[in-house]
Amino acid sequence: MSQSVAKLVTVAIPVYKSLAYLSEALKSVNLQDYPYIELIVSDNGMNGSKVRDLVCQHYFKPYKFRQNPTSVPVVEHFNQLIQAASGEYFVLLCDDDEISPNYVSELVSALEAHPSASVAISHQEVIDRASQVISTSTDKLLGLMTGQDFIRRWSLGQHGFKCFVTNLARTSEIRTLGGYPDFPRGFHSDSGLLMKLCLGRDVIVSKACTFRWRVHGTSNGDTTNVQDLTVATQQFMRFLLEDHHFQSFAKAHAQKWCFLQDDLVSLEWNIYVRKWQSALGRELSVQEKLKAALSMPLVLRYYRRHPRLWIKEFLPMFHKMYRQARYRGA
Repeated sequence: MSQSVAKLVTVAIPVYKSLAYLSEALKSVNLQDYPYIELIVSDNGMNGSKVRDLVCQHYFKPYKFRQNPTSVPVVEHFNQLIQAASGEYFVLLCDDDEISPNYVSELVSALEAHPSASVAISHQEVIDRASQVISTSTDKLLGLMTGQDFIRRWSLGQHGFKCFVTNLARTSEIRTLGGYPDFPRGFHSDSGLLMKLCLGRDVIVSKACTFRWRVHGTSNGDTTNVQDLTVATQQFMRFLLEDHHFQSFAKAHAQKWCFLQDDLVSLEWNIYVRKWQSALGRELSVQEKLKAALSMPLVLRYYRRHPRLWIKEFLPMFHKMYRQARYRGA
């Protein structure tokens, strides 16, 4: 990267109660080859001196430390970090995730080269507790694309991304968009912000650097219950209709919005069903899955792509309900 690009980048690490992987997140920031980084570490778990001690042990450059006197909801904490940022660019890095040493330099260069783009996204690796790679995003969809094309491909599952909590965007644009939208337990909040960044703008996807998203069963997303997930998804559907940024785009680009809204609804429905089919699905009965499914608007595209959901689970349940109703009514 050209050293003439001297833009300050804020990398913000929100911390709650689990500190098991914080050292790895800090090391990955410490190894960045980009010299203009403002690291902010924020303790939202009332951990006393533990977090600051870990930062001192694993990060050897100047940094900022903040600590909430009492814990606040996760989305409020994320937005506190946006407001605290001094950098022209902003990266949120959760305390159990990692970024490659060239993550900041590559994505800053990409956005500087393409002012039409509002956000830059790296290659993604999903890692387990032992940092072993479980899955990766595809390398087939790279470079500059319109935000609408990015969302369409996202809704069709063509990216292979599992999480969008970490990317690089301009801090001023994130603030203008209102930061992270507030949904229960923060579910869909990172997706909601990314979707607004895509409105009428371009998106850059780069394979030159990597975001490593850790899955270990105890993170905020992993411990979300089905009730929070359902309420968050219902609120997201209203968010698409009520948020003034979406309303303004719909008014100015009615035809584009018609297609884009369908993609956004399908996308959130995909995320919702995938979540309770995997992590949440193991603790749900078929009746509970059916109730969860019927809590959302019907998206035919999803069921055309996943007919087994009806054939193996829901159709037998509908048949059972029909027989029970008929028997009781006889």
